[in-house]
Amino acid sequence: KELDLLQDLAADIAFALEYIGKEEKISYLAYYDHLTGLPNRRLIHDRLNQIVHAPGRDKNRVALVVIDLERFSIINDTLGRRAGDYLLSQVADRLRTIIYPDNLSHLGAGCFAVVLPHINGEAEVARFLEQEISNAMSRPLSIEAEDLHMSVRAGVALFPGDGDDAETLLRNAEAALKKAKGSGDRYLFYTPWMNAKVAERLTVENRLRRAVKEDEFVLYYQPKIDLKTERINGVEALMRWKQPDRAIFPGAFIPILEETGMILDVGNWVLERAASDYRRWMAKGLNPPPISVNVSPLQLRQQDFVVNVANAV
Repeated sequence: KELDLLQDLAADIAFALEYIGKEEKISYLAYYDHLTGLPNRRLIHDRLNQIVHAPGRDKNRVALVVIDLERFSIINDTLGRRAGDYLLSQVADRLRTIIYPDNLSHLGAGCFAVVLPHINGEAEVARFLEQEISNAMSRPLSIEAEDLHMSVRAGVALFPGDGDDAETLLRNAEAALKKAKGSGDRYLFYTPWMNAKVAERLTVENRLRRAVKEDEFVLYYQPKIDLKTERINGVEALMRWKQPDRAIFPGAFIPILEETGMILDVGNWVLERAASDYRRWMAKGLNPPPISVNVSPLQLRQQDFVVNVANAV
């Protein structure tokens, strides 16, 4: 009798374990792509809704990027479905190296989705596409001893401007992707005016990178006047970006320098130039007043900030 009970119990446990295993498998297949192991459309839809509806989210911006592999259907047709599946798994592996897997999805065929939950602006998304995604896809993919160079196109939708729920954001990002495919652009934002804004911002950013290399900045010194004595008791170093026809004021480019991190190099240049000008004035016997130099909070957070100031002085 006891043996029969034990056998019945063992049978029940075995059945339960088998049932649990099937439930887990069904649950996995319902939310994950079996080929790449990434979240599928259903799961990324749920996660995107959780992100945009989180408390305080209206104060932060979220980007949804839909990426499409060019010529993927041709690879499937010429090399076979197996080769296409292997290609997708390689692409998924590469994307995992630059994107948190929970924010990455395989939507189907050669299409992937990326959620960027904390962005400062459109230019940050553009840099992500032009640098991170471009670098990840720049190396050839190997299929059946053949190297394939793949390129991608992308569509971008931003929360809250382009939609306040996952379904709307997905639809608009896919609409932007479709437009990018038709226009020949590598990527497009959903809102037309935003594309122009991002293009202008990236143009300025690229010009600033050249300006840093080619020493296109100049310092002007604004005197500080003691109103009682009416004498100069100091000067403030003010940076301008010199152009052939004009000098550009800091408000137009300092935010971009800070956002891209270029402010660290430019900030050190300002310190060194101000100290150099001070020494030059001293050598001429001019007895210059103290120079005030503005620094970015970004510079103050660097561990070598004090060393950089000391080196400049």
